[in-house]
Amino acid sequence: MVTRAAQDLHGVTAQDDRESEHPSVVLRLSDPHDAAAAARWARISTWGSGLFVLDLSGGFSHTDFEYDDGGEPEMLRRLLGLAVEHLHGRSCEVEELGPDGSRRRHLEIFIGGDVHAVHEHAEALFGSCHEALLGLPRLLLTRLVRRGR
Repeated sequence: MVTRAAQDLHGVTAQDDRESEHPSVVLRLSDPHDAAAAARWARISTWGSGLFVLDLSGGFSHTDFEYDDGGEPEMLRRLLGLAVEHLHGRSCEVEELGPDGSRRRHLEIFIGGDVHAVHEHAEALFGSCHEALLGLPRLLLTRLVRRGR
């Protein structure tokens, strides 16, 4: 479904990502005008019925869910629109300071007068379940102590 929808986009190539664990399509500009444009990519993956993940170069990701029995979901068209705008360099990276003092990045992409935010990938706190069992109590205690100051 994603490949078929992406083939209708002008100036963009769509290629199946055979290395991905879920069905994925990688989008790139057909004729990039410079090295920065050539480096940009977007990947749309399907994770089952109606669950789509949009990954953008630079470490940004957006997940959306829509169940639609017939045809191409509106949400898929929206994700393709976000991907195309990013590929053409029509996105703006924004960095914000979070309530805990951490910096968070997201891309702002304008489509049809609406601003869409595509956030940076969240880093995993632990590399495995074993690390989580050992490290989670310490992490919680550290955060509680910081809040108490």
